[in-house]
Amino acid sequence: MFWALLNAKEFAFNWSSRTRGFGCLLDSQSQQERGRAGFDCIIGNPPYIRVQELNKWAPDECEFYKWRYRSAAKGNYDIYVVFVERCLQLLAADGLSGFIMPHKYWQAKYGGSAQADCRGEAYQERD
Repeated sequence: MFWALLNAKEFAFNWSSRTRGFGCLLDSQSQQERGRAGFDCIIGNPPYIRVQELNKWAPDECEFYKWRYRSAAKGNYDIYVVFVERCLQLLAADGLSGFIMPHKYWQAKYGGSAQADCRGEAYQERD
């Protein structure tokens, strides 16, 4: 289902549309108009679902996350790391974010790339 949506020509919601999405904040024209692109602030409470559980009832969604997000590219992960990665993609360079996160986020190996992004560090894969 997600692959069909990804390939669809028209979505009910389109992130890059200036009329039905957030294009006025995210596209190159917003960079010229506002001097920057992205949201000033993103606040959220992402779902906490292990990929093993999600894969039982939404395997296409898991495949989409693996294809689209670095934090889900390999191994096991909790879906909230995908939400953090997307937040950081949508956030303005000087924007602020606040998420309700479990304490294991800062300790789990699967959060490595998103953790480094949150800290503004370059992420290097560890064996």
